[in-house]
Amino acid sequence: MFQELETSRLKLREIKISDAESMFSYAGNRETTKSMSWKTHTSIEMTMEYIRSIIPLYESGIFYDWAIELKSNMSMIGTCGLINVQKNLDYAEIGYIIHQDYHRKGYGYEAVSRLIEFSFLDLSLKKLYARIFPENSASICLVQKCGFSLEEKPEHFISKEHRCFGSLSFSIVNKQI
Repeated sequence: MFQELETSRLKLREIKISDAESMFSYAGNRETTKSMSWKTHTSIEMTMEYIRSIIPLYESGIFYDWAIELKSNMSMIGTCGLINVQKNLDYAEIGYIIHQDYHRKGYGYEAVSRLIEFSFLDLSLKKLYARIFPENSASICLVQKCGFSLEEKPEHFISKEHRCFGSLSFSIVNKQI
């Protein structure tokens, strides 16, 4: 069963079809998605297709993608999640995106911090990774503020829209294990 998470200002919950318009407002924005590994959404239908494809995954118990919702007005402002979860190897990759109107307000920090706590305490993961394009200085600052460190061999490649981009790899280790 999918677990909702909360912070003082945010509710992290399942993504629903009714989120399509909110999601498309940032997933369809090239400026916001230029640092994402996935293709910019070109239509609301593409966003709805994506949401429809993930809804059954919540029932699996091994899918970790949350809508980021403001408690104050119940607006969905982004998503965050765990990708490539390797429970047998005790690690996962973290990913997030926040609508451009909500950048630099601490929401990313709140969501990522809560995701780290969930990953280490509830899933007992030993390590989390984040792959970030070098030009995405805001995201680099965010993960470093959350305790991530640049890996010694940081260069990874991400394929996006038939092109390959270099990325930096950051990680954080669970110190309670």
